[in-house]
Amino acid sequence: MAPQSDIKNIIVLGLTQNGKSSFIESVLNYAGSKPLTPHRPAMGRGTHSETKNVSKYPVYVNIKQFTTNRNGKRVDITHDSLGSVVTKEYDENGEYTRRDEPLEWIVRTHPTTKKRYKVAQEFKQSPWDRLEGLEPQEPTDSGYTLRLNMIDTPGLSDSAGIKKQIEEFRRSGMSAAEAEKAAFNASRNLVDESHRLKIIKAVAKTTAIHGVCLVIQRTKVFGDELAKLKLFVEMFKDTGLAISYYIIHTKFTNTTMFQASGLSRIQESEEFFGIQAKHYFINNKPDRTGDEPLSAHFADQELSDFFFHISESSGVKMRDIKFRKTDTSIDEALSSSLTTYIASLNGEDKDIQDNLKYIDAEILRSESKIESYNKEIEKWKSQRRDLDTYDHVQIDKRESWVDSSFWDQWPSCEFDMSTNVLIRSVDRSNTDGRGDWISESGSNYGVGTKHCRARFKAFWNRKAGGIIKVYGWKKDVKADDIKTLDEDCDRVGRLKSSEEGDLNSNKQKRDAAKARRVDITREIESLKHSIRDPIGLDYISLSNLSDSGHYLLTNDIYCVAEGYNFKTKVPAKLLPKFEFDEQKVQLELREQGRKHQQMELLCRSTVKFLDEDLGEKCQLLARLTKIKHIATSLLGSAGSVSMPKELVLLRSSEPNHTDLLKIGADLLPHLKKTYAKIHAHQDSIETNMATRSKHLRKLWTTALEEISPIITRLEESIGTVETNIDEWQLKITLHTFSQAAVEEVLNKHIKATEYNVGAFTVLKRAIEKGWNDKTAPPPFIQLYRSIAYQKLIHSTATSSTPDEEVNWNDDVWSQAVASGILKAEQGTCCCLL
Repeated sequence: MAPQSDIKNIIVLGLTQNGKSSFIESVLNYAGSKPLTPHRPAMGRGTHSETKNVSKYPVYVNIKQFTTNRNGKRVDITHDSLGSVVTKEYDENGEYTRRDEPLEWIVRTHPTTKKRYKVAQEFKQSPWDRLEGLEPQEPTDSGYTLRLNMIDTPGLSDSAGIKKQIEEFRRSGMSAAEAEKAAFNASRNLVDESHRLKIIKAVAKTTAIHGVCLVIQRTKVFGDELAKLKLFVEMFKDTGLAISYYIIHTKFTNTTMFQASGLSRIQESEEFFGIQAKHYFINNKPDRTGDEPLSAHFADQELSDFFFHISESSGVKMRDIKFRKTDTSIDEALSSSLTTYIASLNGEDKDIQDNLKYIDAEILRSESKIESYNKEIEKWKSQRRDLDTYDHVQIDKRESWVDSSFWDQWPSCEFDMSTNVLIRSVDRSNTDGRGDWISESGSNYGVGTKHCRARFKAFWNRKAGGIIKVYGWKKDVKADDIKTLDEDCDRVGRLKSSEEGDLNSNKQKRDAAKARRVDITREIESLKHSIRDPIGLDYISLSNLSDSGHYLLTNDIYCVAEGYNFKTKVPAKLLPKFEFDEQKVQLELREQGRKHQQMELLCRSTVKFLDEDLGEKCQLLARLTKIKHIATSLLGSAGSVSMPKELVLLRSSEPNHTDLLKIGADLLPHLKKTYAKIHAHQDSIETNMATRSKHLRKLWTTALEEISPIITRLEESIGTVETNIDEWQLKITLHTFSQAAVEEVLNKHIKATEYNVGAFTVLKRAIEKGWNDKTAPPPFIQLYRSIAYQKLIHSTATSSTPDEEVNWNDDVWSQAVASGILKAEQGTCCCLL
């Protein structure tokens, strides 16, 4: 088969300290040539990961063939996909016979949980016996070459990241317990999701993937590692693409790789992940000193098998890849709300049906009462019509008789009547007709007035007497009755109008209720469809994944939604029913805003003071350091003080006696005396010099002894001040974020008719929590804190140096070939892009 020349992209995934970078280093070492750049994968220490970014290591591999002999015959020992140990013994013609020792399992029952589980049984032949007598042969060139991009990725469960989160949350004012909870539970390891986002973005920039390597170390607890890696595996499984999986088991030697505990991992991992994979047992640091020749042989042989399989991989295109979101709490919250809302709609529909029965009964009652009112009004109107006429009705009647006497020969009777209504006619009569009626009110006897006066005058010596009747119109006489009837009609008319209003209102209510029932039916059908297909949030396209995706697994749903850039709007009516005093919420939020504004000013004043203190301490440190350097230079390496020149008097040499004798013998006594004085003066100066030198040395030594600890304390104090400044700066940031969140809640959320997914879910949870916990903060206060928390996480996650952008489009291979660096016989080309 012709050598493979296309470039293969392999993504290496795993948890921190499982050997990802070491595995890539083994690949680079296998290639065996000088790398194109000095960059090599950084190796972690303990539980601290050194790989913080996605890095690409291009490498050119001449694939070699590794064989072993036993007693002069070629013998290959390997394993198959089921974990069986496979031994192939070759004859002189290259034909081989194969012997398999299968991996056997037994089923056991846990004594406490009673769950059944499988246990792999150790092979009958020990690995030492199996490998005894094997001798590795010199590798041969297979004729295959491979251009490979090994893509190293940050690991999950980076404890350094968690520690950093704890420190950052402590600085924000949290207690130790709160900070630890925020790092582990609140953010659910924000660093892991930051790493995951980098991997997703790197995958998006890769045109094709030819394999995904999952690295698991032998010394780790296998089940725990699988559970933590499941996120990575499902990330690629959910794409639905036929991706090739390679599970790299690291820190396996030539003996441990043929033990049941190691080979049982094949079946366990594939069943757990639900995938089919190729398994390789890699020793990243084999013994190549010659003491254990098989160690290096099997390490290289596994890598060769790995390269052979990759060379046959056609890869899968990454153009249309999508990843399932990792946190389903949004769907759960919305689905729960929708289900609750459907139940409330069904309850509302039942209430409407019950209410319709009541409304129909009220309508019948109103119609019956209106009919009764109509009959009563008609009866009273009929009575009024009988009274409201111009018929004459007698108002009053008077009768009077007088006998004549001797003295009254012309007797008369007087009539005087007053009425309440106008007199419309008067009727007069007498018994015998002997006499005359005389009108005292004019000719009409008071007709048209309310006073009738008349007199009947009898003839001479006759008996006088008569009857007078006054009449009025019936409508005038019955005016009070008519008024009463009118009032009764008006009263019943008002009752009728009121009842007609109730009737119309109930008919409108009935129509609205029936229309609402139709709307409820439609809405329930729509919501049921939404639950079956939860508002299209199941998958996130890489092109829509925001750079803030490191919020993907935070516990705060607002952060999750903002991290995924979920802008889907949810109607406010889906929130559980709750009452809130908008004015009170606004006042409380504004109070929070004032508080954070004041605290921010206080923090800034503190930072200003600390800056001034830091400046003074730095100046003092500089002066003391200078003095220390002067003292050190004056003491010198021998510990003596270098005196100024004007204080130094060198010891004179012995006098030149030849010159002195020439002066004359007579001057000898005087010269001796002078010579003695000179020596005495010189000795005095030397003594003084020694004393002063000793004194000065003591002074400088004392100064050094005093200055050194002061400098040390100053340096420690400066470090403390710098830390304090950082902490106060973080507090400023915290209060600034809180202030901004207050404004956001006031301006956007309080009167909102719809919410984005994050705000909706925060409010929903806050409302439900308030039902069970009366001490819980009000929903909108909790929402404001959530927004501030989201911004705090963002500042924490982005406070470190930005990651170097990987230029995945650079054609490293073309550059290497064009520059003449890459040749067929060369191996490693390690380059961090």
